This record gives sequence, C-alpha cells and structure tokens, in this order.
Amino acid sequence: MMTVSTAGASQAPNENSRQEALRQVAAFLGRDTGLALEGGAMAPLGPGEVAELRRLRPGELGGSAFWRVAMGVLEPARLISLGARREEEAALWVVILGLMATMRGLHQPGRRLGVGLAKAGFSEQRFSALLRAEGGALHDQLRRAVRFLGAKGEAIDLVDLAELVLSDGAKNHNTPRRAQARAFYSNQKS
Repeated sequence: MMTVSTAGASQAPNENSRQEALRQVAAFLGRDTGLALEGGAMAPLGPGEVAELRRLRPGELGGSAFWRVAMGVLEPARLISLGARREEEAALWVVILGLMATMRGLHQPGRRLGVGLAKAGFSEQRFSALLRAEGGALHDQLRRAVRFLGAKGEAIDLVDLAELVLSDGAKNHNTPRRAQARAFYSNQKS
C-alpha cells in the first residue's frame, strides 16, 4: 500500500511534493496495488473501472471510476484544486487517467517514455509528431503511443505521460519534451 499525505491540503504543492504525488498516482493506476489515504485505504480499481478510465475522452468527465480517483487520490494529493481552475484541471486529468489506465500493468518507475518507444520500434516520424503536438493533438498522439506500447508490452514510467499533458502550454513545456527526445534518440535501434 502507498500513502498520500493530505497534510496542508489548502496549500499549493511545491515541485517535490507534486512529483511525489504524481509518482504515487502512477503507481496506483499502473499496478494492481491499493493506495492508503489518511483515514483509510482505497482499494485497487477493478477491471470495469479500469476499462471506464480507458474509454475517457477529453471534454467529458467520467463516471464513478474517474470521480473515485479524482476525489480519493488526486484531490488529497493536491493535484486537483478546489479553486476556479477545477474544470480545466479535471479535463487534463481525464486525458492522463485514460492514458495511465491504458498502460495498466506496464508501469516501470524511472523508465522514460522515450526509451520505451525507441525500444518498441516507434517510428521517428511518429515520435517527432508527438513532440510537436499541442493541446488535443498531443492527447491524440499520446493515445496512439500508449496503444503502441501496450501492444508491444513495453513498460514506461507513467509519470512521463502526466508531465507531458500537464506541461502542455506552460512556459517550460519543452523541458519534458527535451527529456523524452534525449531518451528516444539515445536508445533508438540502429
């Protein structure tokens, strides 16, 4: 079981606590483990709930599985705020949870998305399109990439998916993209 601290939930998370919270969410969704929350434990998602998350599409807020994870995991970890940006943040998490659910059982902490794609034989052209994409196009490219990885059985660190989605449009949005490019091109098959 993993623990998500809810201490100081009214404060915005600093970068270290945000990274730790993302790692815990990735571990919860990427493996068949429960997540211990203050005051109790959240049981692992069942196959139907994982399938519901996989079917999530941008612009729609999911059913019980989405809200169970949002209120039981994301909100206590301060990854979704109670403020005015809640709908915007929830829309991003719809994409992230769908991607992570697609990779269920293929979470390997520390193994970059770029490494997994290179080792699986993802084309350079498709990878380049992923790196250039923004907004909905990025979400589409990431869905294609995770389906490709899933079909090949290639594990990755699911935090990379969250970082790419959450950084899209931000001032430093190229930082996670550069990290993935470095990982991809240094591990490409010859």
